[in-house]
Amino acid sequence: MAVLSLTVGVTRAEQADEKTDAGGQWKYVTEDSSATITGLADEDFEGFITIPDELDGYPVTCISAYAFADSWIIGVTIPEGVTHIGDHAFCACWDLGSALIPDSVTSIGEDAFAACRNLVFIVTSYGGTISCGDVQLIPLDTEELELRYNRPIPAGRTSRFKET
Repeated sequence: MAVLSLTVGVTRAEQADEKTDAGGQWKYVTEDSSATITGLADEDFEGFITIPDELDGYPVTCISAYAFADSWIIGVTIPEGVTHIGDHAFCACWDLGSALIPDSVTSIGEDAFAACRNLVFIVTSYGGTISCGDVQLIPLDTEELELRYNRPIPAGRTSRFKET
């Protein structure tokens, strides 16, 4: 299965200049006046996360490969301005149930959500394929979604995904 993917951001091996933000919550690297999230400072964190739109004055534009792989997050909200989610970024997040992805995301790496066994929905208007290991997700149109879930699409969103 082909997946829209760009080599953007950094991988774990390339994180020699990794920093922790002033609030002590996020690990990141900077490149070309922007920040790439590389993970959480507290690797044992459990719960929902909201990726910041800025870290120490740098706009967040990428989530690196493996940034949250095998972590205990249960939901993630990604801010407008992030353009890339790296390969395996949320891989094996067993308890991840939802992901809100903004319109600004133009590429999602291979197996970004693979082995997320509790993933119920991804809300996005991203038009490419999102790979979850052996599961390919496809967009539902607004009417089908509202009939299926008997609730309106969240404001500002145009699609939700389901397993095929």
